[in-house]
Amino acid sequence: MSEKFALFLVTFVLIFSSVSAQNSTIKGTIISSTDNQPLPGVNVVARKTADNRLAGAAITDPKGKFELSIRKGQQYKIQISFIGYRNFTVELLLNKDTTLGTIALRPDTNLLEDVIVIGEVIPIQVKGDTTEYAADAFKVNPDASVADLLKKLPGITIENGQIKSQGQTIDRVLVDKEEFFGNDALSIVQNLPADIADRIQIFEERSEQARFSGFDDGRERRVLNIVTKKEKRFGNFGKLETGIGTSDRFAAGGNINFFRNKERISITGQHNNLNQLNVGQEDPLAGSQFRRFRQFMPTESAVDGINTLSTFGLNYQNSSTRWKLTAGYNFRNNLNDLETKRIRETFLNESTSQFTDENRLAQTTTQSHRFNGRFEYNFDSLHSIVFIPNISYNITDRFDSTITQTTIGKDILLNSGNNRLNNRSETMALQTQLIFRKAFLKKGRTLSLDASYNQSNTTTLNLLLANNIFALTNPDTTFRDQKQDRINDALNTTARLSFTEPLSSTHSLEFNYAPEYRITRSNQYTAAITAFGQTVYLPDTALSNEFDNFIHTQRTGLKHQYRSTDEKVTLTTGLDFAYTRLFSQQLFPKTKEIDQPFRNFFPSIFFRYRIGPRQNFRINYTTTNNLPSVSQLQNVIDNSNPLVLTTGNPNLLQEFTHNIRIAYGFFNFSGKGGFMSLSYGLTNNVISNVSNILLQDTILPDGTPVKRGTQIITPENLPARTNANFFGAFNMPISKLKINLSLIGSLGWLQNPSRINGIDNRVDNYSTNGGIGISSNLGERIDFNLRTNLTYFIVTNRLQPELNNNYYLNLNSASATILPWKGLVLNFDLVQTQYYGLADAINPNFIRLNSYIGYKFLKNRAGEFRLSVFDLLNQNTSINRTVSELFVEDTQSLVLNRFYLLSFIYQFRNYKGNRAPQPATPDVMMR
Repeated sequence: MSEKFALFLVTFVLIFSSVSAQNSTIKGTIISSTDNQPLPGVNVVARKTADNRLAGAAITDPKGKFELSIRKGQQYKIQISFIGYRNFTVELLLNKDTTLGTIALRPDTNLLEDVIVIGEVIPIQVKGDTTEYAADAFKVNPDASVADLLKKLPGITIENGQIKSQGQTIDRVLVDKEEFFGNDALSIVQNLPADIADRIQIFEERSEQARFSGFDDGRERRVLNIVTKKEKRFGNFGKLETGIGTSDRFAAGGNINFFRNKERISITGQHNNLNQLNVGQEDPLAGSQFRRFRQFMPTESAVDGINTLSTFGLNYQNSSTRWKLTAGYNFRNNLNDLETKRIRETFLNESTSQFTDENRLAQTTTQSHRFNGRFEYNFDSLHSIVFIPNISYNITDRFDSTITQTTIGKDILLNSGNNRLNNRSETMALQTQLIFRKAFLKKGRTLSLDASYNQSNTTTLNLLLANNIFALTNPDTTFRDQKQDRINDALNTTARLSFTEPLSSTHSLEFNYAPEYRITRSNQYTAAITAFGQTVYLPDTALSNEFDNFIHTQRTGLKHQYRSTDEKVTLTTGLDFAYTRLFSQQLFPKTKEIDQPFRNFFPSIFFRYRIGPRQNFRINYTTTNNLPSVSQLQNVIDNSNPLVLTTGNPNLLQEFTHNIRIAYGFFNFSGKGGFMSLSYGLTNNVISNVSNILLQDTILPDGTPVKRGTQIITPENLPARTNANFFGAFNMPISKLKINLSLIGSLGWLQNPSRINGIDNRVDNYSTNGGIGISSNLGERIDFNLRTNLTYFIVTNRLQPELNNNYYLNLNSASATILPWKGLVLNFDLVQTQYYGLADAINPNFIRLNSYIGYKFLKNRAGEFRLSVFDLLNQNTSINRTVSELFVEDTQSLVLNRFYLLSFIYQFRNYKGNRAPQPATPDVMMR
């Protein structure tokens, strides 16, 4: 293991060193010649002397300082400009880091008061930790969404339902620095028109506590903020769509938005059976193809079966100088019809395999109601509170019919089954969080209290009708008609008190104390008819259980932070100690208590080095523990599948995990950028499902008879699980061709422990991936994207070499939208999937082609008739392969195939201009 990690680390350091050595920095300070005071907001632009192309840009900070990082070894012209002052220009050959010193700008007395200043839009700027794109510098179709705009921005891609920047996933999307309609990042950018965006900002958002206290804890997430145009913050806009198609396909939906500056109301809804599971999703077949190998392959959004979805959402937000309010309600009802065929080969020993064939029909209806809110109030500049309530109610109804057959080898019948399961569950959940924050007059001294109360209740009714035949040893047929009630209650209260104290201008401390109390109750009551002719349900104590779980934690910690005066270096080290008492109590059918204390130290390190204004290097080391859940602890059999029984283990211990991540990112004003990360994880006492396949008829300790060939799964603590990953991404625009080029690559290793029939095993999963993507920036009337990706997999099984598997996947895709004449719109989206190295029967090579032709009419092209075809070649397929430490399994599922859809789309945009006075601050460089 040490050699593999060392090789990863050496590779990372070499790449990091070569990339960071390509640039040099230019620093300076701008002041006014009249009073020698610093000038903030001055535009500093670097252009290549040879062709006058933009190489970089910066804006001076409140102290008048600026810093540029551009490629060295070239001749540059540095232009400095500010309204009311004369321009300043200097040329230099950049071979090393250069300081221009203090530059005094002279007032321009020739400027007239009524002069019109023409602004030059800088496409990309870096302001501190924020990368900012000027929306108007990237041409999109007149009716494009923000999602269409993002695809044209250098370094930003949308892949498999995720927005990524420099290869990193965007975790949150804001509008004008405020939350907008929930946490579905893709839905937000698909529902907002591109013409509303003034700027797109990408930055790393620190945790809420870190933003308040200024004490950096290393917890960050990547955020995209859409800055709207001031003249479009008043008005309403939206999109409505309806369509009908062949094969009884239909779709209707839309969104309406009302903007009144800070007050904003959004309404969304949809009803369709096109597998469009997200508001604004355009491709109903996304993900429903031969798409994934579980555990170690990049996945797409899975859409198995045929889904009929109805949704409604309402969101309100408003704010003033003292308060902010966000509230939303969401309703969702989904009917999923699923047909699957599964083939599993389980290796019992070097010479014997067990084969299972399964055909399954399932229909599941899920309905959910969710209310979420957030209220912030500032009493004054030093005191504030935040209240976050969330309430949800969910109902699930499922019918599941399964026919299975298991054989030893290919010919010897072991067992067969015909099982039907009806399930209904209801869950009510309440989550509340209250945060009180106090800042003291002394900068850096803060006090905060974060308290939460969470409660949930789930009731489940299972009706099982099972008929199974066991053919070997003592041939027998079993029949079971079973009713099962489950009640799960959970209550969790936590609090966290944090106090920060500055020791000097560069050193500070944070003290925290966090108690937590959790109660979980899980009760299962089973009654059954087990013989033909029996008419009364009799209690089955072997499958009934009452179980309570109590967790009480006291945790305290101290962190120290060093931050250099220029804020280039941040180092945070911390050590927490936690005492946890895990008390489990079985009340029925027998009384049993288990009391386990856990004492843990949690060290942490966070290091960040800002090499330049557009380069970051980070190291983050964290430790966490994971206590077993009540379902893992409760020692009661779940026989939902009578041939695969699961149970709990009340003697489980906690898991403890170490994670270290090293990351480097860079970006420049031409749009060229990259990101590399290396991570390593180690989990001790990993909780893993252990399998025992009975080789003979057996009586379990609770008296339950189990036939040969039945699989019993129990969670147990096994030795360490380890993983290591390297990821790299590089993006650059090619201006001459008006395209953006993106490259990605990754290496992965995962080692999982397992145990089958008492024998320990380890499985190593290796993967390597590389891809190239090209997106266009040709203009408003043509837009295309090309992408190819190749992934190679190696699976090695130490105990079962028969499970070793080497194979690779190649995905090629192309899409384009063309406006050739007036309102005519042509579009296609093609994905080719190729697998090699698998069994002949599951080596698909197919193409999924979607296309549409539309015509826009009405004023401002607001209306559109569109004829679409989905899966034109009728090749869409859904096959999953799962390679585990115990078996190889292939599953084929029902998916949508070719159909046509005629739809009408209407978009409206009614902006009323800027109704409120706005500060006259320039957003672009002036000349």
